Amino acid sequence: MIGKKVLLFFILQATLIISVLPILAYGRSDDETQVIFDLTFEPTLVIPSDEVTVICEVVGVFSSSFVDDFERVEVGSDWIGMIGNWTIENGYLIQSEVDNFRLIFAGDSTWTNYRFKLKVKKVGTVENTLNIIFRKGYDETLSDLYLFSLRGDETKVGIYKGSGDPFQSSEWPELAKVSFQHSADIWYNILIQVYNDSIKSKIWAEGNSEPTNWLIELSDGEYEAGKIGLLCGNQAAFDDIEVYTYTSNVLIEEMSLWYKINNGTLNQLNMNSAGDEQYSATIPKQIGEANVSFYVETVDNLGNRANSETITYTVQTPPPREIPWFTIIFSTSAIIIIIAVWFAFRKGYLAIEITED
Repeated sequence: MIGKKVLLFFILQATLIISVLPILAYGRSDDETQVIFDLTFEPTLVIPSDEVTVICEVVGVFSSSFVDDFERVEVGSDWIGMIGNWTIENGYLIQSEVDNFRLIFAGDSTWTNYRFKLKVKKVGTVENTLNIIFRKGYDETLSDLYLFSLRGDETKVGIYKGSGDPFQSSEWPELAKVSFQHSADIWYNILIQVYNDSIKSKIWAEGNSEPTNWLIELSDGEYEAGKIGLLCGNQAAFDDIEVYTYTSNVLIEEMSLWYKINNGTLNQLNMNSAGDEQYSATIPKQIGEANVSFYVETVDNLGNRANSETITYTVQTPPPREIPWFTIIFSTSAIIIIIAVWFAFRKGYLAIEITED
């Protein structure tokens, strides 16, 4: 029995050690750029005897390319291809017509990898499909683009690809859709991340904390670049638009990992080179169950600092293996019965009488 327990323990350990969790984490540097960190840690299921190895690569920097808070009177020349009645009221961009495909664009058709954040609000009715356009190519038509859609016909959000006539649903394939309960006259934050073939998005109500995880993640690389846009089928409001585009790799001078146990004191670990522009550090094993949170801090050659998002994992004691009492009792009973019957035959207590007619 002891040998089986030891074997089970090593199998569990091997399973944990080979598991790796990749995380794309973002931070903001001193000069208001955004830095993308590629973080992994292993094992992903942690027990008290485990040390946790964190590996980090700073992939690059996203620099601010377009910001509009609409603190003015006129919409202005930054916005083009307007269809509908687009005005600025009380510091918000408003679309006040009640009709399909009210449209407006901004930005640069050469943008490739970028983060696009804004606030949106359906006005008056939730039965208004509100769409956020990204990677839209060289014209102002409703084709060759992606869009994040806050649906009006169901309580869901989705990502679609516009490849032709907007009145033909067959030419607007649905790439992903998930449930999301929303209401009219409430502001929502939307964040869209496009990086190579990766498309990620999240949405959350104003006043709530930004979700740690992406709501939608998918891969599609048909449209590689393009501007942003807004598309709605009814009255809507928009505000605080930010676009950060990918620029270059970071020249790292320092890399540190900061961690704490159960909201305790922060501890610093120097991250050492792990090859291929990666750095690693090892968080020591813990005693008993614990919540461990960590982030990576980097300093570039210009002295700019940036911190990744904070990642949390839980150290858990594996539950004891459940004893299969039913199987044990049934098997034991069957063995006892077999032995008893065999013994009875041997002693002549049981016999089979054969009669002939």
